[in-house]
Amino acid sequence: MKFFVIGKRKKDIDAEKFAEFADEEAKKAIALFKEEFIRELYSIKGGKGACMIIEARNEEEILNKLSDLPFIKNNYLDIDILEVKPYRGF
Repeated sequence: MKFFVIGKRKKDIDAEKFAEFADEEAKKAIALFKEEFIRELYSIKGGKGACMIIEARNEEEILNKLSDLPFIKNNYLDIDILEVKPYRGF
């Protein structure tokens, strides 16, 4: 199944705190991309988070795989997971 996953930096987490883990976060996210778990990955303008297109069996698999990311481990993000399907016109 295909999912859109949006991770937005929590309002109480300042940019400096967020930046502390940015390199490690990017390294681990790219590893998930190379595994083809994350199919597309985008930054939200202004360092406010990221958007991903993910192929997974279910939300539990997504949360399990993403749990190793520093921003998730440190509870720096609010995560929205949206299951999507092809638009009906296709």
